[in-house]
Amino acid sequence: MNILEIIHQTFSNNDIIGAISSALLIIMLGYFLRVRGIFGDTAAKNWSQIAMEVGLPSLSFLAFMQNINHEQLSQSINLLIFGFFIYIVLFFVTWLLFIKYKNKDQRDVLELMSTFGSVTFYGTPIALALYGPIGVMYASIFNISYRVYLYSYGILKMTNVKFKVENIKKIIFNPVLFSTILGLLVWVFQNNLPQVNVFDQTGQTYHHYAFLRIDQTAPFLYVPMNFLASIASPLAWLSIGTILGSMSLKDSIGNKIAWHFSLVKLIIIPLVTIFFMVVLKQLNILQLDREAVGVVVILMAAPAATVTTSMAIGFGKEPLMASNNALVSTLLGILLTPFWIVAIDIIKSFLRI
Repeated sequence: MNILEIIHQTFSNNDIIGAISSALLIIMLGYFLRVRGIFGDTAAKNWSQIAMEVGLPSLSFLAFMQNINHEQLSQSINLLIFGFFIYIVLFFVTWLLFIKYKNKDQRDVLELMSTFGSVTFYGTPIALALYGPIGVMYASIFNISYRVYLYSYGILKMTNVKFKVENIKKIIFNPVLFSTILGLLVWVFQNNLPQVNVFDQTGQTYHHYAFLRIDQTAPFLYVPMNFLASIASPLAWLSIGTILGSMSLKDSIGNKIAWHFSLVKLIIIPLVTIFFMVVLKQLNILQLDREAVGVVVILMAAPAATVTTSMAIGFGKEPLMASNNALVSTLLGILLTPFWIVAIDIIKSFLRI
C-alpha cells in the first residue's frame, strides 16, 4: 500500500475523523466561551480538577474491565518496559537539543516540558477515540513511567533539591496512577481472585468472573463510573480550550523560543520515539502491535502538559516562557494530530504489523 492510499484510507475512516473533529471542536468551544466571558477565571482549573480527580481515574480503571488474553498481557509488559526506557532516552535527547540556552532555568523548563507532554488531557482522549478501551488501557500502562518520572525527576529538575518522601506520596496517590495500578492488578489476576457466577440475559447459563470485575458483577458501581468516565475527554478538551482563551495569542505566536520548543515537542520527540520502536522491533528485542504503536505515537506527539506549565509557574522558573510554549504547542499539536495519525498507518505498513 503506497502513501497516498494510506492517506485516503485514514481520512475515509469515520472513527479517525470523529476523533479529530471532537478534539478540535470541543477545544474551540472552550476557547470561545472563555473569550466571550461565559467561562470565568477559574473554569479551566475546575474542569481539569474534575477530569483529573474523577473522570480520568474512572476511565483508566474501567479500561481494564475486560477478559485477559496472552497477547494483550505481552503487549502491556512491553509497553511498560518501553515507557521506562524511552523517557531515560529523552532526558539525554532534550538535554542535547536545548544545550545552547545559557540560562539554566530556561533549559530546565524546556527539557521538562519537551519530555513530559499532555498525555492525560490530550493524548489519552485521542487514544480512546481512535482505539476504544484497549487504547485507554495501553495508554494507562505506558503512562505509569510518565507519572513516576514526572514526580521524581521532574520535581528534582524544577527545584534542584534532593528527592523527598512527599514526592513518593504524590506518585503513589496520584488518582489516575492509583486507578491504573488497581485496574491493572484486577485485569492481570482476575482468574486468581474469588469468582462470582454471573448469569447471562437468558438466565439459563452463567460465567465465572472475578468479584472485582464490576462490569459484570456490580452494575450499580459500573454504570455510574462509566458515566463519569464519559465526561473525561470533553472536560479535558474544554479545559485546554479555556486555558488558550485566557492567554495572549499575539504575544505567544511571536515568541521564537515557543516555536523552537514546539518543533522539538511535536516533531523531534515523536520521531525519536518511533526510531527506537523500529530499532527494537528489527532487533527482535521488543515487539509492539498496531494499537500499541499507535497509542505511543499519539502520546509522545501530544503538546505541552498543563502540569509542567503549572510547575514552572509554581516554582518561578520562566513562567511566561512556559505559558507561551504551552499555547503555541497546543495550537500546532491540534493541527499536527491528523499528520501523526497518517504517520501511524505508514509506520504500521512499514513494520508489517
